[in-house]
Amino acid sequence: MQDVIVRTDTGKLVSISVAYAVLGAMFVGLGATVADNVVVIVLCYAVAAVALLGIVHNIREITHSCILFKADAEGVTDYSKPDDVVFVPWDHVERIDLKAANNESLMLDVVGFKTIEEMGELSQEQRQMAEANGGKGYYLLELSGMWVSRKHMEQVFDDIALLAARYNPDVVCTGFQDSLATHSKKGRERLERQQRRREREVHKRLAEEEAKSLGGEDK
Repeated sequence: MQDVIVRTDTGKLVSISVAYAVLGAMFVGLGATVADNVVVIVLCYAVAAVALLGIVHNIREITHSCILFKADAEGVTDYSKPDDVVFVPWDHVERIDLKAANNESLMLDVVGFKTIEEMGELSQEQRQMAEANGGKGYYLLELSGMWVSRKHMEQVFDDIALLAARYNPDVVCTGFQDSLATHSKKGRERLERQQRRREREVHKRLAEEEAKSLGGEDK
């Protein structure tokens, strides 16, 4: 079964950079042709400079693409914060949720825990909180939709849900749900049907993967 590796989405960064370029050009134009107050002119050029810095940052991200998220046979690892990489093994993962980040983007949340022994040094307050949670410290591994396209995020969720079904069937995987649909009975029923269909698709893919694996061993 293949690992799920998520890198910086080049297409998403290019589209963001284009938007920055348009914004910067617009404010440069305003500062050069419309604004007649020194303060306003400076503000226009300042906004354009910030947009330019955003483009530079995105180009750096594109040319030095790095791993943001990884799921494999061992568990899930969040690399989005280089100075705070978090790994949670499958037997410690409890939930995987695909949620709306905004009107255009999705975000992936993986909720898991570590035991007190696994968390290393803890303050007295942190230890008390962990003990109150049954000796567990909960972690939220989050893949932001800022760097990953909506379509790619949906595929990532499907692939990670497949790994979860393989290595820890107790993990609850919840796909994207329109919050407006939860306010009506028909909407909730539709969401339930979508969830059941998603679970059937995961089980079907899992069976196909296991059949391929067995076929490879026979050869």
